[in-house]
Amino acid sequence: VTTSGKDIVFAVPVRVDEPGLTVSTGAGMGGDIDFRSSLDSQDAEYNGLSLVAGSGNIYFRSGVGRNDGGIGITTPECGPIAVSSANDVEIQGGLTTAPGGSLTITNAGILNILDVTSDTDTAIPDLNLGGAFLQNGAGTVRISGDIKTSDATIEFDRGVTLSGDVRLDSFDAVVGADIAFYDTLTDDGSARSVILDGGSGGSIAFSDAVGATPLGDITVQTAGSVTFSGTVNGASLIQSSGSGSTRFDGAVTLSGAADITTTIEVDINAP
Repeated sequence: VTTSGKDIVFAVPVRVDEPGLTVSTGAGMGGDIDFRSSLDSQDAEYNGLSLVAGSGNIYFRSGVGRNDGGIGITTPECGPIAVSSANDVEIQGGLTTAPGGSLTITNAGILNILDVTSDTDTAIPDLNLGGAFLQNGAGTVRISGDIKTSDATIEFDRGVTLSGDVRLDSFDAVVGADIAFYDTLTDDGSARSVILDGGSGGSIAFSDAVGATPLGDITVQTAGSVTFSGTVNGASLIQSSGSGSTRFDGAVTLSGAADITTTIEVDINAP
């Protein structure tokens, strides 16, 4: 489905019946793509979708790969979903992909990932992915939803603001995978907590400041190595398990406890 800068609106449930399909309003144009109901794959086919909105916005207002539309699908999970260009992108109703099904979003504005349950829930993954998660482009991220992958990476290229308590989990059944923040991690001023689980084989890396607006509890459940390249500011910092070293290159300011458990060493390279 292609237009030249005109909005594309799906007001009813959508089923993707073939692999390799694209919905586009034009890479150099500005039309929105709006899924106002559910988006699923044909039953057990795990078809993916490419989306191109240029300077337009993309809205997923209901579940993706979750059969929220009730259109007779028992295995609705989608294959890879790729947003190659958009301004704002909003995921309101959760998103599920099949094994190997990655989610890549290139946004120039704000990527907003909402929690389907509540902004304090961390038990139920809102993005439940069979492949990797990658946010890139020039835009930022606002997130209250939780992300789980099946031993695949979770990466944020730009600044992330927590608008709820968030769990990021890249460990499934094998050894896990890396979790990386290549820019800042902060919150909306409500001392939001973050839980990270990379498994024993997944490194967790913060390349810039954590908590410019102080976070709540920062919890690393399992990881390989953990690196904080900038300052850290939060209520507490707990690491329950680590198979590599944990490194701090910036000042750490906590209002509560710090408890680091790792099998190698803790490197502190700042006051």
